[in-house]
Amino acid sequence: MDKNPDQTIIDVLKQISNPTERGPSIILSSRPFHKAELVNMLLDSTHSPAVILDFDLLYSGYVESGMLQKRDDVHVFCPQRKDWKEILCSVIEKMCQERLLVIIDSFNGLHNMYDEKDSARFVNASLMLLAFMARFKRCSVVTMALARKNTHDNWVLLPGGRRITSSKKSDLFIAEKNNGTLSIAPLNLTK
Repeated sequence: MDKNPDQTIIDVLKQISNPTERGPSIILSSRPFHKAELVNMLLDSTHSPAVILDFDLLYSGYVESGMLQKRDDVHVFCPQRKDWKEILCSVIEKMCQERLLVIIDSFNGLHNMYDEKDSARFVNASLMLLAFMARFKRCSVVTMALARKNTHDNWVLLPGGRRITSSKKSDLFIAEKNNGTLSIAPLNLTK
């Protein structure tokens, strides 16, 4: 947003939620409540039906408590390890039936659900399958993640410290709140 001060956060979120030939957009935030606020703003910025894969239960908690209103065309799943494969298949079926916005909230929760050494391969395969189907069916996938800079000035996932690397197939954004205003900007990890 620094490069175009006339562009609002809603404009950026609309761009992020539009289907592209690229992979999923990844939005990093250092605060969980900013992430939940962004999910709500992302839904407000689009008229597309949406699926939320709520791994950390924050968004669904706000909806359940009545603090956030959920549209009728937004489906919220709270995957657990035992039903993740079934939910993944259900989301892919929905993607085949209509153009969707799929929000993964959060990447951290998905990784934490599988804590074995080789689980990263399965998690990445799940995300790649969603991204492939999104490109094929003109849907959008947006992944939220909690992250911070470590002492070496690298962005890492919270908790656990897995380093976030850039990909030519994904767009990275950072969401921050300054003086009460939430902003989102592209993040370039190349040094």
